[in-house]
Amino acid sequence: MDRKHTNATVNRAGDFISNKNDISTTQWIDDNSAWEKLFDEALDVLAEWRSMHAVPLKAVSSLLSSEASTIDGSPIVVERLKRYRSIRLKLHRFPVTNLTTMQDIAGCRAIVQDVSHAYELSERIVHRFGLEPDGPKIIREWCKDYIANPKPDGYRSIHQVAKFHSSDPAISHCNELRVEIQIRSRMQHAWAMAVETASAVTNQALKSGEGEALWKRFFFLVAEIIASNDKTPTSLPGVAELSSARREAAELARHLGVINLLTNMQHVMENYTTFEGSGGNDLYLLELDSQKREIRYVGYAKEDFKKASERYAEKEIENLQNEDFHVVLVSAESLSDLKSGYPSFFLDSAGFIDLIRQQVLGP
Repeated sequence: MDRKHTNATVNRAGDFISNKNDISTTQWIDDNSAWEKLFDEALDVLAEWRSMHAVPLKAVSSLLSSEASTIDGSPIVVERLKRYRSIRLKLHRFPVTNLTTMQDIAGCRAIVQDVSHAYELSERIVHRFGLEPDGPKIIREWCKDYIANPKPDGYRSIHQVAKFHSSDPAISHCNELRVEIQIRSRMQHAWAMAVETASAVTNQALKSGEGEALWKRFFFLVAEIIASNDKTPTSLPGVAELSSARREAAELARHLGVINLLTNMQHVMENYTTFEGSGGNDLYLLELDSQKREIRYVGYAKEDFKKASERYAEKEIENLQNEDFHVVLVSAESLSDLKSGYPSFFLDSAGFIDLIRQQVLGP
């Protein structure tokens, strides 16, 4: 089976979308309707390209789940296709990145008990993927250990990248597509999800390194405190530095009203959310209106992926100008795993609040 679009066409669509407000990209388009037509065409190409990643994502996620099941602590594995808004922002922030070389259009995440389990699972994945004669392969030079070498904002996780391959003609058009694997401890996950939750409720792009300096400083310090307790690389070399970081983080937490803000959002969601049901589906289209504090979801069976993906694209297009609306297509084994894997979509920071009380505000 052939791909619907060439790599060149996909990359042109990505360039157009990510620079659509750049004068150099649009100055030659005098007719607004012509620009709208080109933009709609680019969105269609993007949606088709993203949907192609379903097969590689399922293959990688299945292997990840299989290996995670052998790790102590009941790891949770979830998967998702990257949101349009996130794709556009990443292409805009990293001009040298093309849509066809973006490594996390499809991504799956394993949340394990602690850092030692994260490294154990990472090693198991590399070994398992190397055993498969026909399937995804880990590309070592694309992998990043953000625990040993954290990002400047404090983010920590292990990122593996797999490239898909199959000799089956029915799915060989998906060959070379990439899937990102994130492996995090529960504390690292609580931190990362709290950053996303705070971004949503304060209307800041903290996850992208933007936003108010005090919020960024607070999350950086908490990440350093977690790493220090985990005995992983940190900028806090000793007890005195750790104590100083805890005092500063505690002061910022009180000044910013972090616990009250996140707790109130959680209570609002509990009272007003429309998220109900017992699950039983393979795919979930999650919608969050952070202004109205409402969540909705629609479940789909795995064989209805095309329908779910099309609805995903439609919802994104309908809400392109609504910064308070967030939608993502995800997969999880249960609603419980879904909420654990994506607590930011439920504005749920219970794990992070416990972390702050124990590691920052505690004795």
